[in-house]
Formats: sequence, C-alpha cells, structure tokens
Amino acid sequence: MASFRISLQQFLVQARSSFCRGMKTPEWQRKVNMVVGNESAGPSWPPPLKDLDSLVSALLFAYLRSCTPELPSYHSHQPNITNLYTPLANLSCADLRLRPEFLALLPHADLDPSLLITLDDLPPPPERASKLPPEDTKWVLVDHNALQGDLGEVYGGRVRGVIDHHEEENKVPSDTGPEPRIVERSGSCTSLVTEYFKNGWDKLSAQARLSFSDDGEEPENPTSPVEEPNVGRVYDAQVAKLALGAILIDTVNLTSPSRVTPHDARAVEYLEAKIAAGPDGAKWDRNKFYEELNAAKQDISDLSVEDILRKDYKEWTGADGKLKLGVSSVVKPLSWLVEKATSDADDDDDKEADPAAAAAAAAKPTPPTPFLDALTTFSKSHSLSLLALMTASTSPTTGAFERELLVCAHGPAATEALARFERDAGAALGLRAWDGALEELAAVQGEGVRKVWRQGETAMSRKQVMPLLRKAVGGG
Repeated sequence: MASFRISLQQFLVQARSSFCRGMKTPEWQRKVNMVVGNESAGPSWPPPLKDLDSLVSALLFAYLRSCTPELPSYHSHQPNITNLYTPLANLSCADLRLRPEFLALLPHADLDPSLLITLDDLPPPPERASKLPPEDTKWVLVDHNALQGDLGEVYGGRVRGVIDHHEEENKVPSDTGPEPRIVERSGSCTSLVTEYFKNGWDKLSAQARLSFSDDGEEPENPTSPVEEPNVGRVYDAQVAKLALGAILIDTVNLTSPSRVTPHDARAVEYLEAKIAAGPDGAKWDRNKFYEELNAAKQDISDLSVEDILRKDYKEWTGADGKLKLGVSSVVKPLSWLVEKATSDADDDDDKEADPAAAAAAAAKPTPPTPFLDALTTFSKSHSLSLLALMTASTSPTTGAFERELLVCAHGPAATEALARFERDAGAALGLRAWDGALEELAAVQGEGVRKVWRQGETAMSRKQVMPLLRKAVGGG
C-alpha cells in the first residue's frame, strides 16, 4: 500500500511538537537529528541573521530527509518518528521580521512563521549541554561546513553531514556515513539540496498519493483510504516554490553570470516542473514570483540602521585570534544609509523645525555623523577590529547596478590589514576613490582609518570579497 503523504506544514507541526515536547520533558530520551544553516564565527549579540538560502536549505533538507522513501523507513501512515530531522531556523522568533523576503515566501508554501523551530526553542546557551546533551544529537550543516559560535562550542563534534556551496574548511569528517558530504560551488545551497534529493523526491511523488485530513487525523478506515490523486502534486508545488524562492534570490532570477552554475539551472528546471504539475501550474509566472520576493527583500525602510547592518552580516576571526572582521551587506547605497541614520536621529530627538529652516537644511548635504556613530556603535558591540560594509543598488539615474565598499579599521593592526587589502585586492575589485559629496565617510578616526570606494567589478559579491578581506586580516 502506498504511504500516506504529509505536507510541509504537517511535517513542521509534527517536528515542532516532538522537539518542543522533548525540551520540556527531562526524562524523554532525546535522540534528535538537527539540520541547521550557517552561523557566524564567534559569539555576538545581537546574533547574526541567517539568510534566505540557509533558512530554506534547512527546511528542505529536513523535510525530504524525513519523508523520502528510500532513506528513513516508514511507519504505516507517517514518517518514522525516530528518523525525524528537525530544521532549526538559526535566529530568534522576534528577528523573523528582519527577513521580509522569507516572510513573503512562506505563504507560497502554505507555512506560518509560528511553525518554525527557532533559537528560542533551544535551551539557553549555559544549559544546552545539560538539557540537550551532545551525545543525544546528530547535526547536519547546510549552507556552511563548519559549525561555529555557541552551537559549535557544544555540538561541533557531533556534525555528521553537510551540503554547502562555500569554500571547504575541512571541519566535517570525511566519512559521514548515511548522510551527505557535499561541498561544491553553486549560486544557492538550496540547488545542491534539491539535486541531492531529486531521486527520492520523485519516488515520494510517485508512491505517496494519500494524505491525512486537514486536521492531521488519519482516515477512519486506513486499510481502505480515499485516494486523493492531486494531493501529492499540491504538496510538491508548495515545497518547490519554497526552494525556488531561495535559488532565484541568490542568483538574481538566474541572470547573474557570476553566481549561476549548472546546479542552479538544473534545480530551477526540476522545481518548475513540480510547480507546472500542480493545480495552479498554468498560472505560474517565475518573473512575477521573483519580483515579489525581491521587492520584499529591498524594503528595509522600517528597520533601524543597526538592524540593517546585522540583517545580512557575517563575522570571522583571524588565525592568530587578534583581529576580528565583520562584513555587512546592504541593498541600498551609502547615501541612502546616511539619510536614514540622520532621519532616525531627528525622529529620536523629536526635532521640530519651521518650514524655512527645514528647506534650508534640505538644501545642504546631509552630514554623516549619525551614520558614522551607528558604525562605531555596531563595531564596538561586536568587538570588531574591522567592519566592512558592502552596498549593492541600482542607480536611480542610469539604472546601472552599482557596488560600494566602506571599511572601518580600529587600531594600528587593523589599519595595517586594511592597507594590505587595498594593495592586494584593489585592482581585482576595481576599487576607485569614492567621488560622492560625503567626504567625511573616508577619514582618519582616532587610532583607526575609514576607507570608502566604488567597486568597479560589480560581479564580485561578498562571496568573493570576504576571502580577500580575510586574507588581509590573516589566515585566508
């Protein structure tokens, strides 16, 4: 008899219930399989935000690994609970608002944010080793290949699988047993996850054409269930849209030559076939779908400058442990950030100017002081030696894609590292002096230096720039 098929929503209900029940029941034997996206190097607060690719990769891997027929065995009517894989959204529930593109994507997969398992559902860091013992866990990494930070300190030795598209760090055992060990270049890690599960997903689609009812109950007579031939296609389309959203955002709708690989093209073709086979396949419009998600990603107007800086942020510490590098990517130009910081500061001060004074102020260049203060505060809160800010935006006048790079170095050693970076990477990145009106952005600052450039080689994203910064800091 064919196995009962469950939706991604039903899977998350089951996974969340099982995991959270275990956290509240000390005597429960907690043998758990965790799937988690990337994490910054070293603890920081507020915690770094996970990108769309990490969040989706973890959901996709956990769902398909738990449900595909040839991997874990099945109970009669649901995935084997002992082989359940738990997807961990590596952020707090409150910080989901900082991922508007993720929130815009979830309804396409019929998911509600309340179903996600987040850091809030884990024991606090001081209690993790006792309440969720490492020996009772197995970890699979997606979108990174070295478990670091708070989780790495406790569970780093329990990593047993990986699918990633970043540079190999050789932290995952070479023999991962039944779990994958895939570290290959691709525009999106979700593409690699999709390819890995392709055969299993197809078998699931072919074999499982039955479903629980909407309330999660089994049919009254499970030996003679009512067949629902379209339910598998509905569920496939929902999961495919979730995966496709991450791939399209990471590859700019498959238009970025520097990002798109054959893995991404094959994954998109495969996922769109799943969507086309669904009940609304005839209405599918990839461009409209991408534009909706990208518009949500670009809308950061309601966020504070601090939240904007940590929205897409990664950290790394040099090999000698002395210099700490932070890199923030922002989808607005520096001029917008300066205006944003100034506006927020004016709102906080509750300043009321008469119309004539306001017009006179608007005619002058906006001083970058509040923005620079925000950069300094952010650097101090994360104990950074260097803070790099990468912007990516479209020129409102020419429509051309543009990048800017601002680096703040704090202290003599960091200043030397910044000089090495400019010397060794300047030509490769096409760095040229920033010719905007905000000269104060590039200046000596106490014991440090700020440098700001326009980046001529716009195809070079953080994936290419961060290794160059890391090499300058020391350790590559």
